[in-house]
Amino acid sequence: MDAMLDELGKVLNDHEAGWVARRDAAEKLGKVAHRALSILLEHKQDPDMDVQMEVGRCLEPLHILLSTRGKRRKPYTLRELALSCEKHGFRTVEAYKTGFVVTVKLDGPRMHRVYIMPGKFRDKSVIRLFTLCGEATSDKLLWALKANTKLFHGAFATLKFNDEKHLAIVNNILKDEATPDAIKRGVKEMAYYGDWLEKKLSDMDTL
Repeated sequence: MDAMLDELGKVLNDHEAGWVARRDAAEKLGKVAHRALSILLEHKQDPDMDVQMEVGRCLEPLHILLSTRGKRRKPYTLRELALSCEKHGFRTVEAYKTGFVVTVKLDGPRMHRVYIMPGKFRDKSVIRLFTLCGEATSDKLLWALKANTKLFHGAFATLKFNDEKHLAIVNNILKDEATPDAIKRGVKEMAYYGDWLEKKLSDMDTL
């Protein structure tokens, strides 16, 4: 199914493919989307609470997308941004203090956590993404400064977490400019590089 959707998306994005091929691709995508949405809506009040909650999680980002397409809207809430990261079997979202934590499944049994927290920078509201990579020692900090050139969505930094100093990847995003796509990209990159560094420095999976 994923391969078929990817192929239809490529055709629709290819302006040299001809209007007939692109129209047919749009029609097929519409039918798939309509069928999937109809099935989900049938189970919006499913008697199994776990199923009902998962259906709600799937429908919420669709509702956000459809209700805001082509319109200016108020900034996304932290909850909306966090739930947009959820993907069954790959990324789970849970409440954590005043924000959320995303547990990302990586290769094999390894997992890594990325935190999505509210914050302030001067007079601006920000959303801080961060993940912990290990103990902040002088040799690791020097290495991390050099590794910063590899990151697109964030930078290595030191961060105090639960009264301990950690090497972390941090990204501060202005709340008014935060979108689900930006948050999701940041979470995925942080989980990948955070776990990569954790393995490099300790060979442990501390999440």
